[in-house]
Amino acid sequence: MDSNDDKDIKADKINYIGYNFDSSYFCLGTDIGFQVYETNPLNLIITKILNGGIGIIKILDKSNLFCLVGGGKNPRFSPNILILWDDKNDEISNEYRCDSFIINCYIKQNCIFIICSDNIIIINTKSMELIEKIDTINNPKGIFSICNEPKKYIFSYPDNSKGNILIRFFDNVNIIHNNKKQDNEKFIGNNTKIIKNAHKGNINTLCFNFTGTKIASASNSGTVIRIFDVESGKLITEFRRGNTDAHIYSLCFSFDDTYLGLTSNHSSCHIFDLQNLKHKSKDPNKSSMMSYISGVGKLISNNQNSHSWRKFDIPKRERSIITFTKENNNKCFIIDKGGNYLSVNFIEEEPKITKQKLI
Repeated sequence: MDSNDDKDIKADKINYIGYNFDSSYFCLGTDIGFQVYETNPLNLIITKILNGGIGIIKILDKSNLFCLVGGGKNPRFSPNILILWDDKNDEISNEYRCDSFIINCYIKQNCIFIICSDNIIIINTKSMELIEKIDTINNPKGIFSICNEPKKYIFSYPDNSKGNILIRFFDNVNIIHNNKKQDNEKFIGNNTKIIKNAHKGNINTLCFNFTGTKIASASNSGTVIRIFDVESGKLITEFRRGNTDAHIYSLCFSFDDTYLGLTSNHSSCHIFDLQNLKHKSKDPNKSSMMSYISGVGKLISNNQNSHSWRKFDIPKRERSIITFTKENNNKCFIIDKGGNYLSVNFIEEEPKITKQKLI
């Protein structure tokens, strides 16, 4: 990944925050273009001035290839067109037009996943040809999660039934060569699983761990976080974030599956300890609810399985995203749309927070 000469030009507004597959880089879609940073230590790599707003940006692994969607008050591109941007050559390499506005997208080596309000479109990364179009329930928030492990193709989104989670597995991606289409990818080993009654309310947030073996979820109430085994669909454990409703902005597993981080509109971040968990019952609605013990720093279930946690304040009620990196699972990083970058060592009883400003 190459740097450029526009680093001194500052954006006024952040429209989007996105990490690459291992969180070693993060991207900001701004009102004038986009920026790319190294996560730890914080280091600005690219500032691209496009004279218009970027509403969504995703980077392919650690390459110079980006997915861009226009956004903000003055969109650089139409919000219904996905742009494949080659930053090495400083040009648009391809594009894909959708019938409706794009809410989110995810890019992997073989496929790009485009999330719209009522469908998921899967296209070939090289040819930008359609692989599959999946109709979904009305999904205006673009609720979707995908396994970040590069060779795994597992993704999830809300099922048609309230409170259910749908997971789709693809064992392999074969590239088929024929006379009509080159590099047209077809999913092999398509398998679908539904986790029923994951929550009583509508699904609001989903997050896979890096290897795609666990999935965390929250509903619109945001009070209870549940973690399921992906293969069996069984509930592993649940945590109570608090007693009042909250909008969960982000969930993220540490790379070693030791911790689960959470940010919400309550200006706070929670870190839950996932070590030594025991499986609970198959039906989450019939399982015993963990009791929240205020001020003690513990979550205690009726089966006496305790989990320590950390909670710390986030400076403003800006939409914030939490992540971990492979190098240090005892540290998390939080970026918000107000331009705050927080590096947090949460192992100590009083988490050590280092704050820097991005814009």
